[in-house]
Amino acid sequence: MKGDEDMTRKKIFFAVNTLSKAGAEMAALELTKRLIRRYDIDLLIMTGMGEMLGEVPKGVRLLNKMGPSPFYSSESVLEEGGRRELSRHVSHLLFRNGTIFKDGLYLAKIGSKMLREKNIMPDKLLWRAISDSLPRPKKHYDLAIAFVEGASSYYVADHVDAEKKAAFVHIDYARSGYTKDMDGECYDAFDRIYCVSDEVRASFCMFYPSCMGKTFIFPNLINQDLIRKRADEGSGFGDGFGGKRIVTVARLHFQKGADLAVDAMWNLKKSGITNVRWYLIGDGEEKERTKRLISERNLEDDFILMGRKDNPYPYMKEADIYVQPSRYEGKSIAIQEAATLALPIVLTLAPGNKEQLQDGKSGLYAKVNSKDIADKVAMLLKDEVLRSLLSENAGKIVYDDDEMLDDLGELMA
Repeated sequence: MKGDEDMTRKKIFFAVNTLSKAGAEMAALELTKRLIRRYDIDLLIMTGMGEMLGEVPKGVRLLNKMGPSPFYSSESVLEEGGRRELSRHVSHLLFRNGTIFKDGLYLAKIGSKMLREKNIMPDKLLWRAISDSLPRPKKHYDLAIAFVEGASSYYVADHVDAEKKAAFVHIDYARSGYTKDMDGECYDAFDRIYCVSDEVRASFCMFYPSCMGKTFIFPNLINQDLIRKRADEGSGFGDGFGGKRIVTVARLHFQKGADLAVDAMWNLKKSGITNVRWYLIGDGEEKERTKRLISERNLEDDFILMGRKDNPYPYMKEADIYVQPSRYEGKSIAIQEAATLALPIVLTLAPGNKEQLQDGKSGLYAKVNSKDIADKVAMLLKDEVLRSLLSENAGKIVYDDDEMLDDLGELMA
């Protein structure tokens, strides 16, 4: 009976670029956890890297562990060692099948455009070549999902045999650096395109108006019960600090605005607010730049870079205020996690953030500059009643609805 049951289960191919501990990747794993209850899933990590390998749900078949040249590294691509490992692996991919020569014209065209615009993005430049260098799946699938822009979308569009194909878009296309030249015609190959928010959909459809009729909203899913449970694990800060704690969880990347957070802390101190510490949990390519800025502002005791944490929730739970200083977003999972833990939240009026909370009710919105972020944080530090109101309302928000899974089921029907 079990064998017959397995034969009737729909087959899904699922691609994501990395398994780093970042928002889209966490959302990808949460979606596979829910889909595996209903369907068979083959998972391909395009770069073969990421520290969340141990969180792949039982029953999901990881294609990186199979085939003639299996590869998987559990190093984080957000840390220096992981970036070096990724560079070595990508170099191997480019030359293994002669892909760098087959995609030479594409690389020259996109690279030249980046040079002219003085905006070099090696990852986006190489996504096409990575996609074209990987082995092709030999199975036919009922549905193929490209969960992230770039390599996974190109691969599913060009190299996966499936009855239906779906792409997920998590970023503001207008600000992310992707272009139609870079993507080619890949989105024409998809039957549905799911965007994480209305803002993301509007931005995407400006680039691809022909896709508007097949583009829908599919919010990120998170496991709120698990987040609350994990917040009770571990010891949290344990540094004996007795003042107010501000916490930000973010990659150290221009998009996430770590520099704005540092300058906001500087503004708080200049305004006479003391006995406050700001903790940033995360890692990334702007770590050294952020450390220099902290030093220049003499904030070594006030703004603490904590690095990546496998479980950031005990630290978030102990925060008095959570701040998301992003310049732009798709739809930040960190904000959803902070709301789940009933934190008073300050977030910027950045694209992708505007749909997250209600200003003055479940969060406070600040302009995308350090002065206004500091002003909103100062307002919360001084107003315990407002902090309690925001905390109560944020904690009531529900994010883990399974309703959208039915839409994927209908797509395969």
